[in-house]
Amino acid sequence: MRFVDTHIHISSNEYANYLNDVINEAIMKKVVCIIAVSEDYDSGIKTLEISKKYSIIHPALGLHPWVVIYNKDVIDITIKLIMDNIKSIVAFGEVGIDLKYDGSRSKLKDMMELLKLFADLSIEYNKPLNVHSRYAVKYVLDILEEKEVQKVQLHWFAGSISELRRAIKLGYYISFTPCIIYSKHIQKLAYETPIEYILTETDGPIKYRTFSGLTKPTHVIDVVRKLSEIKNISIDNLADRIIENFKILYDISID
Repeated sequence: MRFVDTHIHISSNEYANYLNDVINEAIMKKVVCIIAVSEDYDSGIKTLEISKKYSIIHPALGLHPWVVIYNKDVIDITIKLIMDNIKSIVAFGEVGIDLKYDGSRSKLKDMMELLKLFADLSIEYNKPLNVHSRYAVKYVLDILEEKEVQKVQLHWFAGSISELRRAIKLGYYISFTPCIIYSKHIQKLAYETPIEYILTETDGPIKYRTFSGLTKPTHVIDVVRKLSEIKNISIDNLADRIIENFKILYDISID
């Protein structure tokens, strides 16, 4: 069996002192690809540097919707960084809309415009979007459908069943984190998601109640195990299907 972590913030300080161990453990346990996402300029620089050291790590550069609220000044220099490294990145991410926090609604228009920019880049450069959609699935899907974006991963999707069905109809992939182990809602979403559209991720270094210590790419193995139980399919077959899904979306060769 082989596994993939399609969304992790490997540039976070939490990994700095443990990076070699984390990557070596991932390789040993057959995690064959890691998509390392970024949120802004600084994390983008670090992500690129780390990806040059480890062939298992593939960089995605993006702007988290929070930058619109907290750090708008970095938008232009981050876009330039992305364009300067367009041949080195495998996706645009993390990008999207987040309406959870106070003040976010007042920035919705700015978040939407930024997502539209990345939607255009996705089409122009034929690269997937690794999308954040917390409390904003409708807005995200409206934009992506209007722009006719084809390559989309909805990271840690937690919308409604009807929103899930809309996303699947659009051909978008749904990625599940370790919260599937304890979240009844996420389990219901997984049950409703065809295996042809399932991906796995950790969103590390975010911590989960089921694990102590650092969140690591190897935790996707636990995600696949739970998914196999929910979907009533062998873990081997499901792991193989997820690898195929990953290869289709990201066009990354895995031996």
